[in-house]
Amino acid sequence: MPLSTHPGRAPVHVRLHRTGAGSVLLNLRPFRVTPEPAFYGDVKALLGAVAIDQARPPRPDLGALEDEADAWYRGEL
Repeated sequence: MPLSTHPGRAPVHVRLHRTGAGSVLLNLRPFRVTPEPAFYGDVKALLGAVAIDQARPPRPDLGALEDEADAWYRGEL
């Protein structure tokens, strides 16, 4: 399911949880989606029902964590 299937204006953030190592937040800036039921259904079908939390938007005060996630996304970490 490419994110381009649901183009829109909502930003996409992905939090990867690693057992024993905490989590990393990825801000997928190039991708914006329309938060519609079809989008959520596609994500749930691909990653499982617990893979999406549409009720809680990403926190705007992530600062260094978001910078680290961006560096990881670019392959710098």
